[in-house]
Amino acid sequence: MAYIGAESPSDWLLHDIRKGTRSDQTLAAIEQCRSHGVIPELSFMLAPPQDPEGETERTFDFIRLIKRLHPATEVMIYIYTPLPLRSDNTNAQTARMAATLRDVAGRPIEFPTTADGWAEPQWLAYWCHKDAPWLSARLRRRIVDFTTVLGCRFPTVMDIRASRWGKSALRGLASWRYRFQRYDNPWELRVSRKLIRQWDPRVLSL
Repeated sequence: MAYIGAESPSDWLLHDIRKGTRSDQTLAAIEQCRSHGVIPELSFMLAPPQDPEGETERTFDFIRLIKRLHPATEVMIYIYTPLPLRSDNTNAQTARMAATLRDVAGRPIEFPTTADGWAEPQWLAYWCHKDAPWLSARLRRRIVDFTTVLGCRFPTVMDIRASRWGKSALRGLASWRYRFQRYDNPWELRVSRKLIRQWDPRVLSL
């Protein structure tokens, strides 16, 4: 396997976070992996504060494109959570971005200033890339549901605990949802994952 921080299909965002790559280079890397029998493991950061819903849907479409090109590709999904500036940071572009961060109600985001503050549940979820103040409840649910359907339709090869029949059952149950992009409330997949004891690839990669 080869780990690749794809992060986003949007070149403007890759530029803003100084990734140093473009989305077409991600696709080229995937093709190189496919032609040499290597499984690429891609990470994506969803819901940037500039356009959380639009960028999330574009990333979903990009992931589906990648799965068509190389179905064996492993995908790990996180929330994009920029950290506050250091006091000695002089980058003007970064400072402007940090100053415009707002929560879902439009209020300026106030980051914790102590270790105890960062240990609070909502900020623990933030720096672990699981949640962000600008996510609406609908978008948060949408991300969780998409991740569930994707993970069941394409079970990770790193999960050596789930049985072969269990993975096949998950693929079958999730196939219609994935094909028709019906991600909402995949309750049957959540129940099945618990019964089959499917592992989360994000945990396995730590």
